[in-house]
Amino acid sequence: MNQVLIIDQSPCFRQKLASVLQSFNFSVVEAEDGLEAQVKFAEYLPDLVITDTIVPSLNGYQFCTWLRNHPHWNQVPVVFCSNRNTEFDRMWGLKKGANAYVVKSAMSQELPPILAMLLRSEMQVKQVA
Repeated sequence: MNQVLIIDQSPCFRQKLASVLQSFNFSVVEAEDGLEAQVKFAEYLPDLVITDTIVPSLNGYQFCTWLRNHPHWNQVPVVFCSNRNTEFDRMWGLKKGANAYVVKSAMSQELPPILAMLLRSEMQVKQVA
């Protein structure tokens, strides 16, 4: 079972996203801010991270940069899931190292195929390593 770390300051949104992920048989770990996410990432070593761009302590962009700079974890896929919906936001997220950028309002439709693609790629990387 694949494990996903959700980083979002809203307990309501985390619960909604966790419910969607669990319906696809994902195991979920939650964090409300970037610093808690660092601790939970190191503890659980999830297969994928879904983070809002704006979270307390260490924002999503900073968390993604931290992950990309780690020699053992830099290949873990990161998806930004945010209310911000401009082309600049999407480009900035990808520039900061995200594999995908999804707007929260379209999450239920856009996220499942993105996760399937990213986790399939991640499994191929693990098999080669």
